[in-house]
Amino acid sequence: MQNFLSAFAQVTATLFTLFLAAVTAYFVFLQDRSTQFSDKVTAVKLDMRDQLLQLRTTWPWTLTYLPPDFKAKYRSRHPNKSGADLVAQAAADLLFQNRELIDTVHELRSKDAAGPWQGRVYFFVLTEGVTVITVGTPDTLTKPEGVFPSSAEGPGFGQWRAAFNKLRVSLRILRDVRPSMKADFHRFILPRQEASSSHTAVVEDLHSRAIDAFFQTVESVGAKLNEIEKLELSLPRYSFAERVHWRWIAPMSLLGRVPGRGV
Repeated sequence: MQNFLSAFAQVTATLFTLFLAAVTAYFVFLQDRSTQFSDKVTAVKLDMRDQLLQLRTTWPWTLTYLPPDFKAKYRSRHPNKSGADLVAQAAADLLFQNRELIDTVHELRSKDAAGPWQGRVYFFVLTEGVTVITVGTPDTLTKPEGVFPSSAEGPGFGQWRAAFNKLRVSLRILRDVRPSMKADFHRFILPRQEASSSHTAVVEDLHSRAIDAFFQTVESVGAKLNEIEKLELSLPRYSFAERVHWRWIAPMSLLGRVPGRGV
């Protein structure tokens, strides 16, 4: 009987050793796969960071033909909104010809800023959109350097993603009305081209190229964000805690010890 128990203990110990080796190998495999997915997420974030910083750097922040007080006046009409919410509100006001927006334009209209206004307000909305999705402006006093996208691995990615997703529908609609808004800006700038053709022609070209670059960046960043979300959904599949049930490992561990006590 003692020989049987001794042999049984040795066999059990061997099986338990093999079991632990298999669990360890499986853990290493899952960790490796999880690291690969995490590295892919980081790489995509880096690409997004570069595109967003490029947009922030190249955006013509001073290109505006609205009255100087337009931004402050418009914000005062929506005191409870800021960031993505304000951009979405401004987009809706522009697209649906909201009376408050029209009144703001007319109230502040000066002789130099008279004429078609929709194309100019459109560019104002996009400028506010750039501020939101790049989290800052070229002014170092208002640009948070330590958060996403200024730092690809910094904090704030979740908040940035929420703001970007909140704007997706509005930006898609703004993209669709791009030709009519460019045409409206052309009607505004045309009389000025006759007076100073070289300068205004450059302005209109800059205006058009900035709009196109904005939507190219938005579409590319949106696609990369979708890719990140798919990768994040895949990560739990390679979580050791999710794939391995400890209630089975614990009895196996005890099984490897019990026979030895009876020898």
